[in-house]
Amino acid sequence: MKHGHFSFSITRGMLYTLLVWFAVGVAVAADDECGAVGEYGFVCGPVSAEDLVLVPGTQWIIGSGMAEGAPMVLIDSKQKSWAPLYPANRPRAEQNMDIYGACPGSPDPNNLISHGLNIRAGKDGHSTLYVVGHGEREAIEVFDVDASGAKPVMTWVGCVLTPDQMAINSVASLSDGSLVATIPLQTGRTIGEALSGALTGAVYQWSPGDDGFEMIQGTELPYANGVEVSTDETEFFIASSGGYGS
Repeated sequence: MKHGHFSFSITRGMLYTLLVWFAVGVAVAADDECGAVGEYGFVCGPVSAEDLVLVPGTQWIIGSGMAEGAPMVLIDSKQKSWAPLYPANRPRAEQNMDIYGACPGSPDPNNLISHGLNIRAGKDGHSTLYVVGHGEREAIEVFDVDASGAKPVMTWVGCVLTPDQMAINSVASLSDGSLVATIPLQTGRTIGEALSGALTGAVYQWSPGDDGFEMIQGTELPYANGVEVSTDETEFFIASSGGYGS
């Protein structure tokens, strides 16, 4: 990605995502509170699956776990079941030093809190999964997802640390491996300031070979939230969740 060659659009307003899973029957026994509601059913059991991505070309969905001790989960959209995916029993790590040489090493799998997700299809059944990671450190954690077998297998391959250990909310990827990510609250800023309309966050960018994320000038926003890149990769779109007090 050539830095500074994007245009961007802003959506103002709180962003709520209603995730209704059209399924019943899960890998764990459902209780009375997990029954179907009308024509809608639910996959119950995963803890704080803040984001979901479909593994390209498959029936598999990966869900994050935004809580201490919550694993990322693998959901079978056909069988309507789920199971822990990472760290699970044997977390795998094989750092790609060519791309992620500045990363200090793999995180402690048991201390990783996963937040926003983004996945990009690769070759031969492989995809790259970008995970907004909290817990032991603030970083985008990068995984290879191998879906060429019976079930997807995840291997940690690298990371991009955030400046000043600021917490990222969302991440989007480009075809050359570059990333754009939102930081809602920069160092020293508060949610109260964001709600009152102060410019507390911004969009940051990283490309392979860079030492770390850099802020994209002109993207300062009250609580920069979700981010997505256009299909032609000439624009990105940001959701701002602040400004309600102004």
